[in-house]
Amino acid sequence: MRQLIITLTLIGISVNQILAQDLIEYNSLIDSAHAAITKGDNASALDFYVKAFSFDVPQDPNHLYEAAVMAARLQQKDRAFMFLNWAVTQGFSMYDHALKNKEFPQFKDVRFDRLLEKMRVQDSVFTTLSPPLDSVFQSDVQIRTQFLKVRAEGNDSIRQRELLTEMNKIDSVNLVKVREMIFRYGFLSKSLKTDGARNAMWLVIQHSPLEVREEYLPIIKRASERGEISPAFVAIMEDRNLMQKYGKQNYGSQYSVVDGKVVIAPLYNPEAVDSLRKQVGLDSLSEYIEMVEKGLH
Repeated sequence: MRQLIITLTLIGISVNQILAQDLIEYNSLIDSAHAAITKGDNASALDFYVKAFSFDVPQDPNHLYEAAVMAARLQQKDRAFMFLNWAVTQGFSMYDHALKNKEFPQFKDVRFDRLLEKMRVQDSVFTTLSPPLDSVFQSDVQIRTQFLKVRAEGNDSIRQRELLTEMNKIDSVNLVKVREMIFRYGFLSKSLKTDGARNAMWLVIQHSPLEVREEYLPIIKRASERGEISPAFVAIMEDRNLMQKYGKQNYGSQYSVVDGKVVIAPLYNPEAVDSLRKQVGLDSLSEYIEMVEKGLH
């Protein structure tokens, strides 16, 4: 995973710091819930989940599913189905696991069958979409890796132009594919089955012209609000848009490399940058620069 992160950073995407959850309180409570489950203390586990969900929209539908299981074990029928429905709405699609789970069928409730069917459909869609999106991701990364390697060598301008032309063609084809998928299924990331597929939609939009990024940024923001994608991805796209339009950025994700050193593009508010980065789940600017520079060598 770390190698994937470094690769993405070196092609200018800056997703090394994308985190599943920024709130320390949320993570701590989820950890406490898991510890309580290990001890067989279902009531405490459920309490920890409920407290965690009060801090933020759950970024992992598995947490909601786990809370539903705890409620079912405690015979809290309506609460169990509330969390289970929330999990499915957030993209939970582990159909086989839910099918074999013995906690919910004991209620003999038609709601479980309906949610199970919704899970089955979602699982089928996400499983079907993941391979082509993974291929889109690989094509995007591979062509940029080749281009940067040739550019770094600096002695083959003809090959650079050839790769740039190929890159533009790949980007155009990928954008057509991703537009169609977003139109049919909405913006997807965490619900998909592989790391490549989870990054593909955002990556293709990020590498699109400014007008395309501005068109899809509100959609990606809504996806972030429902926990489908980290707010850090939103911040990075906002930075790129701002840089192209006004020459400054908020989060410090955009940079250039001069003599092997990372030079962060101008910031609107340098004093507040680390605070802003923390709010969206990014490491401090100094840590980010250090990581990128290590990846350059």
